[in-house]
Amino acid sequence: MAEQETPETEYRAGFVAVVGRPNVGKSTLINRLVGQKIAITSPKPQTTRVNQLGILTLPGAQMVFVDTPGIHEPAHALGRQMVGQARESLKDADLVLALFDASRPPNDEDRAVADAVRSVTAPRVLGLNKSDLLGSESVHAALDAYQSIGRWDEAVTFSATTGNGVDTLIEVLTRWLPENAPFYPEDEVTQTNARDIAAELIREQVLRHTHEEVPHAVAVVVEDYKERPDGHLYVSANIYVERDSQKGIIIGRGAEMLKAIGSAARQEIEAMEDAPVYLDLHVKVRKDWRKKEPNLQKGG
Repeated sequence: MAEQETPETEYRAGFVAVVGRPNVGKSTLINRLVGQKIAITSPKPQTTRVNQLGILTLPGAQMVFVDTPGIHEPAHALGRQMVGQARESLKDADLVLALFDASRPPNDEDRAVADAVRSVTAPRVLGLNKSDLLGSESVHAALDAYQSIGRWDEAVTFSATTGNGVDTLIEVLTRWLPENAPFYPEDEVTQTNARDIAAELIREQVLRHTHEEVPHAVAVVVEDYKERPDGHLYVSANIYVERDSQKGIIIGRGAEMLKAIGSAARQEIEAMEDAPVYLDLHVKVRKDWRKKEPNLQKGG
């Protein structure tokens, strides 16, 4: 009697739009999921400016995460572009992960996220991040509060910082993925090129080192990114600000601030490329670029 063949399990793959208000941990989560830093993080809100792709490939599934700018009330052309990108990502998603901060009650921005997600036809998963900051009873209360502001197919609590509950999140997302062949090779973790990631890593260090009046007035454009004969990677980048006073803050007395930013950014780029880096930074003023040139943060 011939052996009966065991049917193969269907492979699942799809694009997962990760949306939420600023500073709920979208980039931190995606970096943890793909096991590599592809998106910058910062305690300051509105850190992510462009959609980033993070790819997680499992034995039976592939998730392509789209890390979107935070949904907020925009105050300038750059802000409107950022929110537009986040909302646009919902249209083509196979699955939506709406991220919220468990440590805070829902606010108007959270409700705007829930309203934006409500109308999509793709499955909607509520992700309650930062659960490590609360006790179990408080987590349940927070989950009830966030479930009440939208329509969800499933909900998960977890901590992107500690990793607690992230495996459960992956299991939930996998269940809701459509049946598809993988879109990318299994060893690929992002479609964002190294040059653009380097620009973001430099901007991250500006965010971390400078005062409140500077961060969102900063754009970074990498002008040169090439390997030298000695094996060093040469990276030349312009840091753009809107006012002379901001330029002075970034450079600092005796150029100490710029040296600190450059040193930290160089270490991040070296870790990404696994090669020694010579980083050449220049600070330039381009007045009111966020109002006049919102594409500047993408090198436009």
